[in-house]
This record gives sequence, C-alpha cells and structure tokens, in this order.
Amino acid sequence: MTSEMIGAALRLLIVLPLVTAMAYFFIKYGLARRSRVINGSRRMRIIEQLPIGPKAFLTLVEVGGSYLLLAQHEKGVSVLEHMDDLPNPVAPGEKDIDFKEILSAASKGINLLSSRVSKYRSRE
Repeated sequence: MTSEMIGAALRLLIVLPLVTAMAYFFIKYGLARRSRVINGSRRMRIIEQLPIGPKAFLTLVEVGGSYLLLAQHEKGVSVLEHMDDLPNPVAPGEKDIDFKEILSAASKGINLLSSRVSKYRSRE
C-alpha cells in the first residue's frame, strides 16, 4: 500500500464516525422537530390520532375552542369535519371493528352459499 492510500483510509476512519454521529444527533434533536411556541401559550393540540392504513391517519385537532377531524394521506391533508364540541369517547369495553373477522365471516358465508348452490345444481 502506498502512503496516499493509508492516509485516505485514516481520514475515512476519522470522518465516517464523525458524520454518522452528526446525522444521529441531527435526526434525534434536529430543528425540524422543534415547534416554536410564542409566550408559552399553545393554540393547537392533537387530541387523538388513529391509523387507518399504512400511510393514512385520522387526526382530531383542537384549534382555539373548536375541533377539526383531519384525514392525512400521501397526497396531503383533508378536513373531514369541523366540530364545536368533542364527540363522545368510545367506552373501554367496546370492541373496535375488526375487519379481518368481518372478512372471514363473509368468506365463510360465501363458501356456504356456493356449496348449497352446487348441491342444488347437482340435483337438476
């Protein structure tokens, strides 16, 4: 190895961890995530956020004394509803809708129906 290659390898061993550490601290404590609050008073807050897909969310936001239901998706943000009062919360004992259970029940019903249709056709 030449002395130039050794020097380049040493620079790489010094600079690479430095750049990695800077990237880590910028991502963790970066300015992009800092929100500026004037005089310590907040005018907006997120009440609740619910994922409805891999890249889509429903967000309930309080602005002033009113509430906005927002749909966040890949193409942007849409205002779904403007409310003056908060809706009633879902009781802890209530079960959320499980679409997998609905789909499995529907597929069982379709299978049962198709088996009965095939039995009916075999009689003819």
